[in-house]
Amino acid sequence: MGVLPIDIELYLSGGVANRDGNAALGGIMSAHRVLPNFMQGLFHDLDTAVIGAGAGSHYRCIYVYNRHPTDTLTACTVFISQVYQCIDILAGPTLGAPINSNLVINIGADLAGVGGIAAVVANELTAPAGPVVFVAPVTYGTGLNLGNIPPGSWAPLWLKLDWLAVSIPPITNRIPSPDHYFRLSFESTVP
Repeated sequence: MGVLPIDIELYLSGGVANRDGNAALGGIMSAHRVLPNFMQGLFHDLDTAVIGAGAGSHYRCIYVYNRHPTDTLTACTVFISQVYQCIDILAGPTLGAPINSNLVINIGADLAGVGGIAAVVANELTAPAGPVVFVAPVTYGTGLNLGNIPPGSWAPLWLKLDWLAVSIPPITNRIPSPDHYFRLSFESTVP
C-alpha cells in the first residue's frame, strides 16, 4: 500500500521530553509531535517590541518521521503550502480572521541528514551550523528534497522565521501580537 499521509509525523527537537516549541533548537528528537497543519505554537508571537529590538531571524528544528512499519518514504519533498497570520479580534465574528502575512518562512535540511541528530544552537537567534541552506519553496516542483526516509527513521528540518519590513495593519480592538500560521506539505515518489 505504501506510505500514506498519516505515516508522516513531525516531532519537536530539543530532547525526548521537550514539549516546548521555543526549545526546539536541535538535538535529539522529542517524543512530542508538532501539529502538522498550521504549526501554531512552534514560534512564539513576535510583537512590535520584539521586532523593534531588531531580533532578527528565529530558528526552530523539527524532525520528519516515517512511522510506516515497512515502506520507505522515497524522495521526501517538503514545501511551504500556506503562510498567514490571524489578528485576534476581542469582539465580533471576525475572531482569527486571516490577513496578508508579514512573515517569511524558509526551510532547510540539517546536514546530519536522514537518521542524523541535528546540532543544538545556542538560542533561537543563532543560525544552525553547516551552514544550513534555507529556501522558500511553494510547490512540489521547487520543494526541498530530504532524501529517502526508511521506516522508523527521520530527517531533521530547520525552519527560519523572519518578518518583512512592513507594519502590522491597524485594526481596532486587537490583541497587539498576531498569531502566525504556516503549513508544510510533504510528497514523495512511488518506488
